[in-house]
Amino acid sequence: MGAKHTPGVVPGAGSVALAWGGKTLVPAKRNRWGVLAQRDFRLLWVGETASGLGNGITTVALPLVAVIALQATALEVGLLAAAVWLPWLIVGLPPAPGSTGYPDAAS
Repeated sequence: MGAKHTPGVVPGAGSVALAWGGKTLVPAKRNRWGVLAQRDFRLLWVGETASGLGNGITTVALPLVAVIALQATALEVGLLAAAVWLPWLIVGLPPAPGSTGYPDAAS
C-alpha cells in the first residue's frame, strides 16, 4: 500500500503548499511587517484612520461649536445631532428592501 494522499495537499510539500485548480499555491515569504508591507493596504488603513478620526472630532466639535459660537439651545443641539444621521436615512434606507436580489415573500 502506498502513502495516504489528502486531496488538495501537495505530497512532499508539507502543509504549506496547496493544490488549487491544478496549480500549486505556496505562500510568499513572510515579511515582518505583514500586511503593512503592501502599499494598497497602507493607503486604505491611513484613509480609514483619518475618516474615523474626522468622524470622532465632528461628533464632539460640532455641538460644541454650536453651543459656544451660536449660543444654541439644547433642542437645537439635539436637532443638529439628529441631522447628522439624515443623509444615511435618506440614501441608505430606501434601497434596502430591494437590495437582496431575492423576490419579496408576497410575490
